[in-house]
Amino acid sequence: PMAETMAPDAVQVEAAWQWLAAVAGDVLWSGQGRDVANLVWAFAAAGRSEPQVFGNLITALSHPRRGPALASELREEECTVVLWAVAAALERQQEGGGGGGGGGAVSVEFARTAATSLATAAAGTGRDVFSPPSPPLPPTAAAGRAVAVGPEQASKVVAHLGPRAAHLALHGKLTGRQIGSMLKSLVVVKASTGIELDSDWLQALALRVGHKARYMDG
Repeated sequence: PMAETMAPDAVQVEAAWQWLAAVAGDVLWSGQGRDVANLVWAFAAAGRSEPQVFGNLITALSHPRRGPALASELREEECTVVLWAVAAALERQQEGGGGGGGGGAVSVEFARTAATSLATAAAGTGRDVFSPPSPPLPPTAAAGRAVAVGPEQASKVVAHLGPRAAHLALHGKLTGRQIGSMLKSLVVVKASTGIELDSDWLQALALRVGHKARYMDG
């Protein structure tokens, strides 16, 4: 029967997703901006909300060093994708639901990358490589249970992504679709967390909209 022949494929696909989620921490904490964007897009587009991916994404973006470093690498489409992924994760948290592997809250889990792996990556690329915060972890995070992302952490994430979005709006080559997506994502973040958005970011995007309005569809 068809169901019996498809079952192994489904198991293999799920195993592949779980393997990708397991190594996501390395990418999110030490990968290049384009690799981070590709990773989170793949999971979000498939409707999956594995905590190893989105928990690490939120934590990395709110980190005082990794957050700004990662945001500064993001180009137009990459920044659009990462901001969308953050908004989607926070919206799922507010709604109390999630896709495969996820839950009502965005789990903040810290991927433990081996020191030798980090050293090799740093030596091979000449780039700064960051690791997740060192212990002790909050009890709920250490146990692998969901930890809700509060306004303070969300504010740190947006404080790193917002200026990058504004910079790209003023000096980059954002398309109408990208601008619309960024504005929608910022609105979703605000609605999901209640945080205030910097008017300078919104003004920069609005000015870009003015230049692109005639090329934008509904």
